[in-house]
Order: sequence, then structure tokens, then C-alpha cells
Amino acid sequence: MVADLLLWGALGQLVRSAVGLRKAALRGDKLNFPKWFSSVILGAIVGAGVGVVLQPYVPVNTWIVSFFAGYAGTDYLEGLTEKRVI
Repeated sequence: MVADLLLWGALGQLVRSAVGLRKAALRGDKLNFPKWFSSVILGAIVGAGVGVVLQPYVPVNTWIVSFFAGYAGTDYLEGLTEKRVI
């Protein structure tokens, strides 16, 4: 169960990062692989964490919660770190 949620969270982050990679490629920026890889791992962790916490409240289709948590949660956390809030 947790492994599934990890994968859905990572997939959510991969979708988000694909959009970012496309924008970066159009600007001519290079891929920062360590940052990209760590964001995918972070998306997996955030997605699984939120999925596990919300499992009692959303027993059906928890994978959707994990997917969107991996997508949006990672974006939120990366925004906070770039602004030096955390």
C-alpha cells in the first residue's frame, strides 16, 4: 500500500517536472539532475505521507490524493525553500 502511494506521489512530481523541463528546454537551460532527482524523491515522500494520513478519510481512490500531493505539495515546499522560509 505505501509503495503504491510512493509511486503515485513520484508520478505526480514527474508530471509537474515534465512541464518545468519543457519550459527550461525552451529557455535553453540545462537540466540540474541532482535537483530534479531529489524533487522526484520528495514528491514520492510527500505523496505517500499525505496518502497514509488521509487513508481513513479517503479509503477509495487514495492514489489520486497521493498523485496530487506529489504534484502540488512538492511545488509548495520547493517554493518555500527558494524563498528561504524553511
